[in-house]
Amino acid sequence: MSLSFVLSPGNRNDIVYAQYLLDSHDLRGKMVLADMGYDSADFRRYIIERGGIPIIPNRVTTRIQWDFDERAYSERCLVENLFMKMKNCRLLPPVFIYSRPNKFYLLYTIF
Repeated sequence: MSLSFVLSPGNRNDIVYAQYLLDSHDLRGKMVLADMGYDSADFRRYIIERGGIPIIPNRVTTRIQWDFDERAYSERCLVENLFMKMKNCRLLPPVFIYSRPNKFYLLYTIF
């Protein structure tokens, strides 16, 4: 398993960097789990064209309702809970990076 990280400005949507992050990974036969913020027909097509399986719930306002594996999506919380526990146990020490006047971004580093 490999991981990719991108530090992005706090005022940008995460989906802007999603394809860039997935470019370096082989998606054939793999599930790509994401939340509703990644509900985009273009992003889903990108995943499918690369052989992946998009597990992304639909927004209420989405015209085309895509099917997705709700059981697989429910396991996404396990990853989020792991990061929450790592933060709470100080296994992910926060690092503050100055970006703009009067504004700080909280980032986490993994050792």
